[in-house]
Amino acid sequence: MRLPLWESVFGRFFNWVAASVLVILLSGGFLLMQFGGGHATWPLHAMAGLGIVMMLIFGHIRFAVFPRIRRAVQAQKWPDGAQAVGTIRRLVLVNIVLGVVTVGFAVLSRGF
Repeated sequence: MRLPLWESVFGRFFNWVAASVLVILLSGGFLLMQFGGGHATWPLHAMAGLGIVMMLIFGHIRFAVFPRIRRAVQAQKWPDGAQAVGTIRRLVLVNIVLGVVTVGFAVLSRGF
């Protein structure tokens, strides 16, 4: 029962995340240009780099791992779906850690 629920929730949630990623990419690029573009301080470049890595991880989750959940639900292969959900959990944990590090760089950049 849980796997169809995960599929339904992730399907809607990932659409919102994709929209957020687009807004973050546009606003972050604008702000980076406001603070010197290629001449911005290294913490700002680190934040931008980590943000891109986080977006790539999301892209992998959305376009590689999530379809495995969909296929598992359609074929009723529950162990395969559970494995894909586990992969998503691990990648989301990586993104959370990267997000915390990014916030650290944001705080650090205030001193530059």
